[in-house]
Amino acid sequence: MKGIVLASHCKLAEGFYDALKIFTDVEARPIACVGLQPEEAIREYTDRLQAAVDHVDAGEGVVIFCDLAFGTPSNVAASLLKLEKYKGRLEVISGINLALILEFINMKDDEFDRTYLLNVGKEAVVSINALVE
Repeated sequence: MKGIVLASHCKLAEGFYDALKIFTDVEARPIACVGLQPEEAIREYTDRLQAAVDHVDAGEGVVIFCDLAFGTPSNVAASLLKLEKYKGRLEVISGINLALILEFINMKDDEFDRTYLLNVGKEAVVSINALVE
């Protein structure tokens, strides 16, 4: 089972985690939340993110879900991809929403499909006005 790290600005990761509890048994899967605090140094955040990845990796790799593409949490996660110890063991997906995370949690590990997962996230963003007008 792949581990999950929710990486965000401030406490958004914890908010996603709390919302996931409504829909699924989050205790059944290794999940860590790492929020970048306003005055936190990048090196400190990098260390905390790396520790979270190592903590939730049970041997099958980790997916880091980041709140904002090209934001600091995403950039720090991307920097981990360059480390030899994470080669082939780490996936970073940025610009997340709840539907995307839930879909991943409900996937079997051998069914992981990055393109499919990204499409789920994109399709979950809709204009309700356009639907009801």
